[in-house]
Amino acid sequence: MPGHEEQLLALYEERPDFVLPAFRASPESVSFRLGREFFSALSTPSRWSLDAESPFERERVLDPAPAARELREMRAALGRWLPELKELPFVETWGGMIETSPDVLPIIGPIEAIGDFYVATGFSGHGFGIGPGAGRLVAGMVCGTADSATLARFRLGRFFDGSPIVPGPAI
Repeated sequence: MPGHEEQLLALYEERPDFVLPAFRASPESVSFRLGREFFSALSTPSRWSLDAESPFERERVLDPAPAARELREMRAALGRWLPELKELPFVETWGGMIETSPDVLPIIGPIEAIGDFYVATGFSGHGFGIGPGAGRLVAGMVCGTADSATLARFRLGRFFDGSPIVPGPAI
C-alpha cells in the first residue's frame, strides 16, 4: 500500500473534481501570489527518510506577514461602513494559515495502512470549538465504542475510494 505522501499526491492527481467546484463556489476566498515562499517550496524535497528531520521541521512558515492589500481593503470598507472609525489605526494585525481538507471537514479516524494509529486533523481553524467532541470521538474509536455511521463521514479514505467530494457537512 502506498504511503500517505503518495496517497495525498494521488488525491490531487486523480480527484481534481473538488478543485474547480470549490473555486467556482467561492472565488473570492482564493488569492494567488508567487512570492519568495513559493520559489523556496519548489526546492523542497518530495521524499525523505522517515527517521530523518523532515523539511517541515526545518522550516516552519506558520506566521506569515499580514497581506498589505487586504489590510487596505479592510480599512476602505471600515471607512464606508463606519465613517467615524475611518482614521482609527489598526492596533494589531495578523496573517496566518488555516489548513483544511478538500471537503472542509476534519479527518478523524484510523490510518489503516499503519495499524493502531489514529488522526484528528483538518479542523479549519475550528479546533477550539469542536476539539472536545473530536476528542470524545477519538476516545470512542480507540475504545471500540464510537458509532461507525458518525465515523464514516470523517474517514481519510473518502478521498481515495471514489466518494463524491462535497464541501461541507452531510445533511
